[in-house]
Amino acid sequence: MPASRLAVESGSRLPQSKAGSPKFLFPVLRRDRAQELAGFYADPWNYRSHGGEPDRDVLWRAWPELERGVRSGARTLAVTCHYNVVRVLLSRMLGLEPALSFRLRIDLSGACLLHDSPAGWRLLRANVK
Repeated sequence: MPASRLAVESGSRLPQSKAGSPKFLFPVLRRDRAQELAGFYADPWNYRSHGGEPDRDVLWRAWPELERGVRSGARTLAVTCHYNVVRVLLSRMLGLEPALSFRLRIDLSGACLLHDSPAGWRLLRANVK
């Protein structure tokens, strides 16, 4: 397979942050911490009870990196990152309210294709394999 001519750049200004308690991330939440989970889904923009960063902080860290890539003038831009970062970026790009961001179906091993149109960002394809 021939090598790609795409430039690869690491977002070193976007370090891994504290994601919160691992117990918060497992399915046992539905059983043991349903009220806490409901709080997160209701207001992910401000939710901090899990010990991690809320979506507001995720966007604050990730958006400048996305803007830098878009401003570079590259015709193709690939962003790889953690699920929650993808969820937050996509919902902001598409103009969704934070609590609606969980309606986006994001396959952890897939890709999303967006187009920056005159009317704003459009999601063309999701979960491309």
